[in-house]
Amino acid sequence: VMSLPLSAYAMSSAEAEAQYLKAKNLLARGYSEGYALMKQAAEAGSTNAMCRWGEANEDLYITGSRDEMAYWYQKAKEKGAACGYIHTLGGNSVGEYVNGDHDSGDEFIKKFTPLAENGDADAMIALSIFYGQRREKGKEEEMIRLAAEAGVPRSMDELGEAILRGSYGFYLFDENRQKEGLAWVQRSAALGYVRGLGFLERYYIEHGDA
Repeated sequence: VMSLPLSAYAMSSAEAEAQYLKAKNLLARGYSEGYALMKQAAEAGSTNAMCRWGEANEDLYITGSRDEMAYWYQKAKEKGAACGYIHTLGGNSVGEYVNGDHDSGDEFIKKFTPLAENGDADAMIALSIFYGQRREKGKEEEMIRLAAEAGVPRSMDELGEAILRGSYGFYLFDENRQKEGLAWVQRSAALGYVRGLGFLERYYIEHGDA
């Protein structure tokens, strides 16, 4: 994969993350100028921005170059970011493009399992995605539960929705499944998680609950 030069962009780490958040907010509101700010934040060293900029090129082909996408994922991985590892793992088209073959994931597991065991929520989320890609349902559920219990809104919602679908857990009575699954989604919504709020709205309309 070709290397693309970083532009000289003088920002501190804190400034780069602030730029990333500004860009993310603009994009969430539908303003396309957020992409330029996202690339600047990536160039300044924000690994969150590196992955988001890579995703933008993967999904939207903003630059028309898969090399741009692959470069930023690899850069994020080199800086130790979980999102960089996830995107460059073998077994998915991006990983194969970056690496040219299938990565067993051993390096990923070795790096992030100890972090998850020490309470790192980002590592838990990364491992849940990894095991989901590998269709290792038990380990995927374990990591999502750990992240939810650690207070991550995204994981609370994912866990709750999965329980409600019947994907996770064993319940003798369906009402118990509904109660626990809904409780997790409600917790995510209480923390302002947009997907959880949307799910609850649809759930209450369908079930007639206020």
